[in-house]
Amino acid sequence: MVHFYAAFFAIDLWLLVTVLIYSGDIRHPVRWYPWMPIMIGTFWAGLWLGLALSSGLIRYYIYAAVTFVGSIPFMLTTFEGKLAALSQYLLALAVCYIIAGIFFFSRFLMKYPPQPQEISDESR
Repeated sequence: MVHFYAAFFAIDLWLLVTVLIYSGDIRHPVRWYPWMPIMIGTFWAGLWLGLALSSGLIRYYIYAAVTFVGSIPFMLTTFEGKLAALSQYLLALAVCYIIAGIFFFSRFLMKYPPQPQEISDESR
């Protein structure tokens, strides 16, 4: 499993170097900001894929795909402000995770409904 995380770290590092070379003058971090969503998306997709491989649950593959593919529009769209694309991407990702969490929690409650507990006279 460590090799898997190391491979995704290497891919993310390769992506960072490629972006910095492509953007021209790499001394100015302001040129890095538009590429931040894809870098974060690649890193998180690697984490989700590692979790998917270790647990075998399909939902983590879906999380990885949404995390990576969802970062591409935010990278290609221009926003005002340095970190606006990254903050909008993280906000959209948080909304997706919250919706998925509500869905899986409600499914859990339907499958395992809470049992009513009787209150004994001794506890009063």
